[in-house]
Amino acid sequence: MREADLPVGLSAFYEVRTMATRDEMRKSLNEDAVLAWEEYERTGLHLTLEEVSVWLSTWGSPDESPPPTCHE
Repeated sequence: MREADLPVGLSAFYEVRTMATRDEMRKSLNEDAVLAWEEYERTGLHLTLEEVSVWLSTWGSPDESPPPTCHE
């Protein structure tokens, strides 16, 4: 059954549930970002964009590299 074929109340229920799920995911992502930033401030450990880009460019190739090591 397509969403357009659902009764109005059920369609609204699914929409509210979807919005609530997105809100929960957004809050979780923000919390993870804050924790990551706090860890960076505490340790100074990081990777550069170039390091990550080089690593990602090997994905799916026979020469796939292990992830780079964080550094100060």
